[in-house]
Amino acid sequence: MPLPDLLSCAGKPARTMQISQTDWILSYDQNEPVQPAVTLSSTLPPGITPTLALGASGTCHTVIRVHAGYVAAVHFTGVTLSMAGPTAACAPLIRECVENADRTSLPADYDAGKWLR
Repeated sequence: MPLPDLLSCAGKPARTMQISQTDWILSYDQNEPVQPAVTLSSTLPPGITPTLALGASGTCHTVIRVHAGYVAAVHFTGVTLSMAGPTAACAPLIRECVENADRTSLPADYDAGKWLR
């Protein structure tokens, strides 16, 4: 995926770092829990009330490596596990970008740093 397509879909990254002349690391954060807190309780005789509480979870940090203007790698870090699956907290960050990519063509002299600095 070309960098312009990623930026138009995912927006401005929370952090950027240039690691070489043609490589950048972009970081996106999803800090709101995607799985709400759940509490289950039941009343048993004589007045015993067992309770099971599952806290809110599913935050994610998506780290994307861009090489020569194109997405080269995507990694997820953080508490990505939720009841919906092992990376369910991260999927919303890039799902739309992947499913509906614009497929922009980049010129040979494209400078990703011009847009990321």
